[in-house]
Amino acid sequence: MSEWHDSQKKTSGDFRNFLQEHLDNVNARHKELKTEATTKLAELKSITPELKRGENVQNRQLKI
Repeated sequence: MSEWHDSQKKTSGDFRNFLQEHLDNVNARHKELKTEATTKLAELKSITPELKRGENVQNRQLKI
C-alpha cells in the first residue's frame, strides 16, 4: 500500500512541475505580445495626428 501511495505522490509532483513549466511558457509569450502591442500602439499614435490633418501617410506605416 505504501508503494502505491508513493507513486501517487510522485505523479502529482510531476504534474505540478509540468503545469508550472506550461504556465511559465504562457507568461513569457504574454509578455512578448504585450511588448509588440505597446510598440504598435505607439506607432499608431504617432500616425494619428497626420491622418487627422489630412496628410499622406506611407502605406508601410499603415500596415501596422
